[in-house]
Amino acid sequence: MDDKFMFNLQQQPSADFAAGLQSRLKEINADRNSRRARQTRSAIMAVLVLVMIAAVSWSIPSVRAGIKASFANIAGQVFKITEEYPVSAETTIVTPEILPVAEALEKFPVAIKLPEWIPQGYQMEDTADLYLGINDFPDSLVLRYTESGMPGIFLKVSPEGSFAAEMVGTEDIIEVPIGETLVGALIKGGWYENTHKWEDFDQWQLSWVDSGVYYALSGSRANTDLLIEMAASFK
Repeated sequence: MDDKFMFNLQQQPSADFAAGLQSRLKEINADRNSRRARQTRSAIMAVLVLVMIAAVSWSIPSVRAGIKASFANIAGQVFKITEEYPVSAETTIVTPEILPVAEALEKFPVAIKLPEWIPQGYQMEDTADLYLGINDFPDSLVLRYTESGMPGIFLKVSPEGSFAAEMVGTEDIIEVPIGETLVGALIKGGWYENTHKWEDFDQWQLSWVDSGVYYALSGSRANTDLLIEMAASFK
């Protein structure tokens, strides 16, 4: 058996049909090439637009800061690690209410713990700074512990979740145990107003979360051991 039957049954088309078919194929190829050229031009334009958007976005400080920033979750807290100074011309400076400690604690929306032990030579000031947030709702409280009349240790308290992330300029954040059940985040340094940069000066902050409340002890005159021991005494 051979394959002649496959060809013997073929019927050759007329000359007019063949010419018309050839013309039609040329039109189809021309149309296909035209569409391909339009698609190529559209793709190039789309890339150019994306490049322009990226260039404009990079010129906006807030977007540039977001691109440079990274986030870390340490000791149950979110830290935004960025090179951008957190205070700008658009930042609203909030002036706190300065109240007697007992009155400030009464106005604060959540019950907080206070240290049962403070370093020798320190004493808590009689007044506290109460900061008001949206709709004048208290969102943070600052207490000061002085040594020989000089501020030495600051305690900041906020309801957990009242701010998105702590902005820091270093990745050197150490997780440390506080007492038997808690862990905290220990950071050295801070934002320096004169240079608008994070500086590695002798300033320590120890922060932790306990029972839905954020606590942060900081000071330039207290070493880390004192801050950890003080934090472990909160009741």
